[in-house]
Amino acid sequence: MNSLCMWEEMGYLLEKLHIKSNVRLYINRQVSSPLLAGLICPCIVLPSEKMGKTDFRNIISHELTHFKRKDMFYKWLVQITLCIHWFNPFVYLLAREMDRLCELSCDEAVIKKLDNQGKKEYGNTLLKMADSGNTLKDSIASVTLSEGKKLLKERLERIMGFKKKTMIYSIVTAALTLALCVTATAMGNVDQAETDNKVQLIQNQAKDNLYQKALKNSNKENPIDKLIAQNRVILEDSIYHILCDGVKKSDISSGSVSDGCIEMVLEQSDGGYASIGPVNLKKDLDDLVNYTKKVCKKWIKSKTVSQKEAELMIGLAEKLVAGNGKIKGVEDTKNNSRISEYIKWNIKKKNSAYYYKNKRVRVFVDLRSDKSIVEYSYDKKGTVDVKVTRNKKGTISKVKRLSKKEADKFLKG
Repeated sequence: MNSLCMWEEMGYLLEKLHIKSNVRLYINRQVSSPLLAGLICPCIVLPSEKMGKTDFRNIISHELTHFKRKDMFYKWLVQITLCIHWFNPFVYLLAREMDRLCELSCDEAVIKKLDNQGKKEYGNTLLKMADSGNTLKDSIASVTLSEGKKLLKERLERIMGFKKKTMIYSIVTAALTLALCVTATAMGNVDQAETDNKVQLIQNQAKDNLYQKALKNSNKENPIDKLIAQNRVILEDSIYHILCDGVKKSDISSGSVSDGCIEMVLEQSDGGYASIGPVNLKKDLDDLVNYTKKVCKKWIKSKTVSQKEAELMIGLAEKLVAGNGKIKGVEDTKNNSRISEYIKWNIKKKNSAYYYKNKRVRVFVDLRSDKSIVEYSYDKKGTVDVKVTRNKKGTISKVKRLSKKEADKFLKG
């Protein structure tokens, strides 16, 4: 990957994980594995920039998860303990076990939102980094992606064995299995297409029943209704923010999710927050309520949220399932304001395609004053290339058409 693509992907992952600290990125061909170092000025060091986007995303997600969980602090704490109790062999065992549990816990946090293919790609990334060929030993004061062959084997086994089954999943699977057995016995040599149609019918029926149940629940008195009526449920860039008592709109955490996904964030009065997502509207929405209940139960036990706050999150999940990912009366204010701003500069958006002065745009890039990307789009059917430039206040200061040579620089990264 080139530098621009790395910066863009790094920025996306920092926003996704709600990390506001400045984490730097370096390349050092002498290190044997990607690593996170530094408590005050954290940085991620890669052994090479020659890697695919998937490998880069897996590596950065892993290291940023270490940073978010403050694993560097615990590693330093263990090293200080080792210096004081250098004569105690049990402290060395403690240090080794802490490293092991940190890696396993970090892997689980990253892969719990991945599908089977994503888990395989994550495992492949670990194997590639373990076989980097570099010999320089990593610092004891850093958190590395690979910690040895024995631990690597255990991590791969846990990754491929990680499964998140739900009650809905089990019910639908059992229904499909029963339907296939009955169909095979009764019909014998029925055409395969007809069988597929029946299976699809059962799936749709199960999905309709789920939505009906969620709709029925949403019609009851829902604790989130009051906040929606008070405009204390804010939607920005497909993220639903619940503003608890004392939280202002200006206090909400920034972030964004990929197309076709949503996220729920509980903004707490003490400055903290709790989030669930990103949730894929096509794959994960059906199980959102059950998943939210399970997560909230753990949060209440660990005192991350109160019972009242948990009820708000569950209520929001019920609303989203009933509305197929949308809530009546809650509009995406940030996205709408950006589109309104574009219109003033003769830029329109229709069906995910941009138009500048009624001409379809091929390369569209919206840049902040520090050259970071606000919006980027490529449309092979477009005929013009456009760059939007913003000032330090974040408002558009200039819109201009790019030459093909200038546009190709953005395409190449």
